[in-house]
Amino acid sequence: MRQLPDRMVVSFENVPQYLVFDANSFQVEIFFSGEIRITILTHGAADGLVGLSDGQGIPSGFVESDFSASSVCTALDANLGFELAGLDGWIASDLASPFLSLLVGGAGVTPGFGLFTSAPTEGSFALLHGFDGSAGTIRVERDLSLPAASSVTLRFDYRAGWDLLNFGATQPRTFQVVVEPAGGGAPLQTDVVLVAQVGTLQPDTGDLAGAVDLTPFAGQSIRIAFEWILLESSSGPAFFQLDGVTVDAPPATITIAGTVMSGGIGVEGVVLAGLPGAPTTDVAGLYSVAVPSPFSGVVTPQRFGFVFDPPSRTYVNATIDLLAEDYSATDERIEVSFDFESGLQGFTVDNASGVGGGLWHVATSCESATPGHTSPSSLYYGIDSTCSYDAGGLPSEGSIISPPVAIPDGAGVQ
Repeated sequence: MRQLPDRMVVSFENVPQYLVFDANSFQVEIFFSGEIRITILTHGAADGLVGLSDGQGIPSGFVESDFSASSVCTALDANLGFELAGLDGWIASDLASPFLSLLVGGAGVTPGFGLFTSAPTEGSFALLHGFDGSAGTIRVERDLSLPAASSVTLRFDYRAGWDLLNFGATQPRTFQVVVEPAGGGAPLQTDVVLVAQVGTLQPDTGDLAGAVDLTPFAGQSIRIAFEWILLESSSGPAFFQLDGVTVDAPPATITIAGTVMSGGIGVEGVVLAGLPGAPTTDVAGLYSVAVPSPFSGVVTPQRFGFVFDPPSRTYVNATIDLLAEDYSATDERIEVSFDFESGLQGFTVDNASGVGGGLWHVATSCESATPGHTSPSSLYYGIDSTCSYDAGGLPSEGSIISPPVAIPDGAGVQ
């Protein structure tokens, strides 16, 4: 387990099952923004479950995915962070005479001089180099095909240490990210990430998180290059670690929308269970929600007392906007009322139950003094002369029973 500036990381590396000599490597990253990322590198177990749960049982609209049927991760997914213990997929060029040659290494590497000791932030390996030596540029680069998403971000972890105070340095050193056309060429974008200033001594910056916006290149193939620029030779020892390189993009989305109508009038307050966030229809009966693409699930309209046609809709790998997912609603709520203008209207009064002395009766004298009563008659528990149920301190008890009420099948009952 490791805490980084923007997330907590829990890694399992080559963990075998109980009494089974296999290897399972995966990682869970819990970002402080609320995002959770699960990365599976190797899975030797023949079965297992992958996912997240709030512990409240199977949610409405849950559709199971078979990860064993998914394609194997590409190099873009699996080794941007150097976890294959090499530069697989990366093109590297080092200084002619480096202070510490560029390498992919694990924990415990240090060039000395009081500089930090390597500790990869993702898995077991990171890119390491001396960030000193002959003048020139240290560079690692590779081509990437970016998803056509609304935003694309290159993320990485880095850590640096240097002494530009005690060895006669006169020029700063720069760490930057360069975007070029696929295959290389004139820079399309350059982002300076870190400058080690002359006259400074920084043995260890600690783990830092870098991010470069690649949204302008979404849907294109590009080349990204990490560059470390030294303008003079051997002017002070240094050390650099790069790890956790990823390209993040939000999943593509589609819109599912429609109306819920009853007799040509929109029905407000219908919950569309099974859609993200369980949206609710507005006063006009409209709903609209963005869902991940492809979207699979069962959507069920719900509101007390109503039945719907269709009762639900099933989606399997929907990839286009669906803007007319309408439902018709039938209001099957019933209302039963008694005004007691013609007496008890089938109610049975028992003022002798229990301790007796009950006060139930049809009255016309206390409605104006009793909130919630309607004139002129009501079934009233109390004394007409005082409009209260205080019987001079004496106990009283009575009961009433309504007549049978027929409730149709499917009606809302509350």
